[in-house]
Amino acid sequence: MKGLIKNMATCYRINPIWVASLLAIILVPQDAFGANEFQDCTVCPVMIEIPPGQFDMGSKITDAERQGDEVPEHTVKINYSFAVGKYEVSVKEYQSFIAETGTKEKGCYIRESIPSMNYPDEGLKEVTPAKDGSAGLIDWIEDANKDWENPGYPQGDDHPVVCVNWNEAVEYTSWLSQKTGQSYRLLTEAEWEYSARAGTKTIRYWDEAENFCQYANVADITLRKIFPDWKGANCRDGSAYTAMKGSFNPNDFGLYDMLGNVLEMVNDCWVDNYSQTPIDGSSWLKGECSRKTVRSGSWFDGPRILRSANRFGYYKGGRNYTLGFRVARTMD
Repeated sequence: MKGLIKNMATCYRINPIWVASLLAIILVPQDAFGANEFQDCTVCPVMIEIPPGQFDMGSKITDAERQGDEVPEHTVKINYSFAVGKYEVSVKEYQSFIAETGTKEKGCYIRESIPSMNYPDEGLKEVTPAKDGSAGLIDWIEDANKDWENPGYPQGDDHPVVCVNWNEAVEYTSWLSQKTGQSYRLLTEAEWEYSARAGTKTIRYWDEAENFCQYANVADITLRKIFPDWKGANCRDGSAYTAMKGSFNPNDFGLYDMLGNVLEMVNDCWVDNYSQTPIDGSSWLKGECSRKTVRSGSWFDGPRILRSANRFGYYKGGRNYTLGFRVARTMD
């Protein structure tokens, strides 16, 4: 770039400072960020500022797929603005954190297409079947050799990072805070659902008549080639596993993959109903805090799980190749 500036300045007898300014205008996209978007550092996630507002949290009685932990439906008022990652935290973004901190742990829950009891690798062990939304109970196995760099399927730099547990996700947000001087954190559960709904009151943030696979990376026809016994959406989203960020349509806040792609950990402790949870957007931090609340649904889940109200608990020390996260930032 310096050579280009010097050559242009010499050739056309133009002040080098003017040349540099002109190139900045030409080469840097002026619409790189929307009106409510920003990025605090070059390796930081792109953030979108979310306005204050209120919404009805939980499932409506008319939702045929509502679960007992999604009730009672209740109004939550969020009287502050906050920022949310435009995308789920990517492999490349998490790699920057690892490169600076050296934090690296192995071990991740996966599902194999062969019975876990016949799996020959001694690094794998059977675990208690976990709840999965598509078909009740399934067998998961923990592979001691899998991690965020090698989750058991191919990923690119712009795919969402997986095989990260809740504690590690919090460490990542602390690293961002130290790096930028801002207050990064995980979303509260209420903030997550408010951000996912983006003003909609429907089961999902898109019209049910629209193609499911235009909006979400879901268990679909593509995945059934790998897991023939798995039921899902009758469409093709183009990805058997995780998809590159920005592959699907965003919601009305401009957020991508709020449903599907990977499950997203939030800050709240798990509680099996909303009878006592806060109504101001803050976290529920009582009770069963060894488990944290997880939202969104993943590439491994069918349409029943990919609903704005769906939720469940996951042990905060557990890693899973369907589990990732996105960050929030407190605004001044």
